[in-house]
Amino acid sequence: MSKKIDIREIHNNFEHLLFERDSLLVDDSDSAKINDIDLRLRDILISGFHSGIAFSDRMNNWRPNSKKLLYSLENDLTIQVDSDRVTFYEALDRKIEKERKFKSVQNWSMFICTILLFLYYGIVGWLI
Repeated sequence: MSKKIDIREIHNNFEHLLFERDSLLVDDSDSAKINDIDLRLRDILISGFHSGIAFSDRMNNWRPNSKKLLYSLENDLTIQVDSDRVTFYEALDRKIEKERKFKSVQNWSMFICTILLFLYYGIVGWLI
C-alpha cells in the first residue's frame, strides 16, 4: 500500500513542478528558478530510475529548459543501470523499452487467461 502512495506522490510532485516550470516559462520569469525546477525534475526522474516506478508520458518526454543541462543529460555517463553507466536519456530509453515489454507480456497473459476462462466455463457447461 505504501508503494502506491509513494508512486502517486512522485507523479504528483513531478506534475506540480512541471506545471510551475511551464507557468514560469510563459511569464518569461527568472531563469535561475526555472533551472532549479529542472534540476528537481531531473532528480525525481533519477530516483524513479532507481526505484523502478512506471513513468507517465510527460515524465518520459520531459526536456529541460537549459541547453547546458540538456547537453549534460545527453552526454554525461551519470546513471548506473545494471552493471554499466549510461546517459540520462539512454537510461530513459531503456526504462521505456522495459515498460513496453512488460505491458506486452501483461497483455498476452490477460488474453491467455481469458481464453482459459472461456474454456473452463465451456467444459463445465458441457459437463453439466
